[in-house]
Amino acid sequence: MNRPLNIAHRGGANLWPENTLEAFDNAINAGVDGIECDIQHTRDDRLVIHHDDRLKPEATRESGNWLTAPTPRIRELDRSELDVLDVGRLQPDSAYSQTRAGQTPIDGARIPDFDAVNRLIATRTGPEFRLYCELKTHLLDDTARTPAIWQICFVHTGRLTQCAHARMSSHLTGGVWSMCAPPFPTCLLPIQPRPLYRSGSRP
Repeated sequence: MNRPLNIAHRGGANLWPENTLEAFDNAINAGVDGIECDIQHTRDDRLVIHHDDRLKPEATRESGNWLTAPTPRIRELDRSELDVLDVGRLQPDSAYSQTRAGQTPIDGARIPDFDAVNRLIATRTGPEFRLYCELKTHLLDDTARTPAIWQICFVHTGRLTQCAHARMSSHLTGGVWSMCAPPFPTCLLPIQPRPLYRSGSRP
């Protein structure tokens, strides 16, 4: 009998700092069937793991100080600028910290790049491990760049020789349609649900 898969969303965001190597490593140690992560691209076109379009001030420190809103967008920063940020703890008494009350802080956790996640999975898991990646896209200003970013994802995901179950998803229709015979399954994540007739056609 098939059982539900245990997938660590953002590496287990209710338990550890989300989308960090430490979270992914802990999730693997806990015996999950796979992990889900979010991919953004930096100004210098590096692929990094981060959910929000902007740095989250309630979860990001520089030199021990919490960032204040408005924070810069990930795509406005170079990889080296992200390297100095600590995302291992939530700001006490912030509204966001209340939604993650069970999260264990890991001071010193950084925003990882996709390469680091690939290496972790390749060295710590077997071929049945699952990786679900959501490629964060920006519907208006990044449409022209999306095919190039997809190609980078193809190259990186192709290195996951130990992982037979890689999946990519995107909110951008053009990004999904622009892929020709990708080496892994893809899906479109609609921002607003669209109804289907019972036949499967759309109104």
